[in-house]
Amino acid sequence: MEDIAYAEKTVQLIPGTTLVRYTDGITEAFNPSDEAFGEDRLAAQLTRSAGQETEPLLAELVAAVQRFADGAPQSDDITCLAMRYVRAHTI
Repeated sequence: MEDIAYAEKTVQLIPGTTLVRYTDGITEAFNPSDEAFGEDRLAAQLTRSAGQETEPLLAELVAAVQRFADGAPQSDDITCLAMRYVRAHTI
């Protein structure tokens, strides 16, 4: 998207940090009452999953979104990625 300005930021990760990236299909998943999953529910779910390995963390996140949607049609893709920083490698 050529006309959109993106901010750049550098963050120092410490070993054990998990970085989760997601598309708006996660936060904009709707339930039958037309409520969005939203960032607050996402943050709460990630807090509950803190310390887990990446695969179970993502499985629980997607399951939480699906439970919330409660059969409502999916309006967008649901994509997420989790990466855990284990340790710095020195040469």
